[in-house]
Parts: sequence; structure tokens; C-alpha cells
Amino acid sequence: MNNLAICNEHKRVWDKNNPEKVKAQQRVSSHPDKVIIIYECGCNYPKKEEHHPDYSKPLEVCKLCRTCHIEEHKRLKRL
Repeated sequence: MNNLAICNEHKRVWDKNNPEKVKAQQRVSSHPDKVIIIYECGCNYPKKEEHHPDYSKPLEVCKLCRTCHIEEHKRLKRL
């Protein structure tokens, strides 16, 4: 199995195991004009990722650089 096939399989399994996260990501992608940014990190990176602090409110997101996004997930795991 090549690297792309491994990545695709990993994503398929992740999607299957995380339907609420997939739905939230799809809502943001489908309705970018309705997204409410509740927080944005102050880092000077042009590309920011959407983080959903509450999946019951899929259009409310935090815009975080990759580093801050990883740190936020680490912080949440410690709780």
C-alpha cells in the first residue's frame, strides 16, 4: 500500500468514527458566509484552521494557526 492509499484509508476510518466532526467541517465549507469566528489566534501566519469548540454549534469556530490548533487539542486532552 502506498502512502496516498494509507492516508486515504486513515481518513475514511477517521470520517466513519467522527460523524459529528465531519458534519461540522462540511457545514463550514458549504456556508463560509455564515461562519461566526468566536476567537482568532494572534499569530502572524496567513493560513488559519477552523477549530470547533462545540460541535452542536458547527458554524461557530476559532481560527487558529496550525501550532495553536495542535496546542489547543493537547490542552483539551489534559482536561
